[in-house]
Amino acid sequence: MADFERLLVEALPEAGVYAVGGSVRDAVLAQLGKPQPEAPDLDYLVTGLPLENLLERLQPLGRAEVAGASFGITKFS
Repeated sequence: MADFERLLVEALPEAGVYAVGGSVRDAVLAQLGKPQPEAPDLDYLVTGLPLENLLERLQPLGRAEVAGASFGITKFS
């Protein structure tokens, strides 16, 4: 588990945290021996936690902001 993934899982112990999108694609390509992008695309689905609680948990760890309110998309850096 990568440091960033560990940070999410530890900050959100009661939530489900799942790698999706580009990070899954990159992991599959790495297993196939394909070159990877220098800046990995990291996307995660978080379940079982209201958006407000997610933001409260992430803000002390970095910058957390809603990027797509209609779908609950949050940008964390």
